[in-house]
Amino acid sequence: MSAAERSQASGIVQTIRQLGGTLGVAVIGSIVMGVDHQVTHSPLPQHAADAITVGFWVATAVFGLALVCAVALLSKDRITAAADGGAEPAV
Repeated sequence: MSAAERSQASGIVQTIRQLGGTLGVAVIGSIVMGVDHQVTHSPLPQHAADAITVGFWVATAVFGLALVCAVALLSKDRITAAADGGAEPAV
């Protein structure tokens, strides 16, 4: 991989990371606010804590799903690399 390709890949990774973080906070915040207003209709701190708990469980489920997908994709790449004969010889 050339230096130009590495710098482009780095920029793409950072952009996707920023976008994912922003969307993640927005979606989890919307879920928390939706649960808080839909279920409780009360300004009590305990009800807010219950809504935040739901948000954390949703975030945990999404993380678990992403972890399973990442492990599946990484193991697929390793199988393909091993079938190709492994590493290239050094020059």
